[in-house]
Amino acid sequence: MARKCERPSCNERGEVAYVIDTANLVVSIDAPIPRDSSRVNVLCRRHADALVVPRDWIIFDNRTKKQRLFSSPAAPRAQKVRKPRRAKKKATAVIQDLFEFATRVTAPPPELVVEVAPEEIDHGDLQETQAMPWMPQFDRTGDLDGTLRAKGRLLSRAFGFDDVDLDHDQQHPEY
Repeated sequence: MARKCERPSCNERGEVAYVIDTANLVVSIDAPIPRDSSRVNVLCRRHADALVVPRDWIIFDNRTKKQRLFSSPAAPRAQKVRKPRRAKKKATAVIQDLFEFATRVTAPPPELVVEVAPEEIDHGDLQETQAMPWMPQFDRTGDLDGTLRAKGRLLSRAFGFDDVDLDHDQQHPEY
């Protein structure tokens, strides 16, 4: 009994046997199908020609004596007969120029010129409306009741507090 191609929805007769060797990353294609075909997979010629393998795998195509990088199909494809194209019909309707709006320029209607008498603006007292420049005032002596007091030696020196805090051990590495 002839085996069918193993590809889904393909009912062609199997012509080629292939074996997958996962240990060596090799797929070998053989024709004809061996008599003991219970351990091999079967494909039709079309699916065998289109067989691809993952990257770093090798295909040994033993159907021919000479290995080819890209094999050509076994049977030449029938060339399709091209139907002659229909002749283009000449347009009977007049096509409006896309840029016709640019050629039709109409002059805008003249604007009426109305003279308005200038109104007098009362500026008032200019000294009153000027903003006074703001200058910040700092309290250099305030430390918000000790909250801003630098307790470490480096910080106290940076902020100008060189006095020694007697409550803490100044030899400690954090100071």
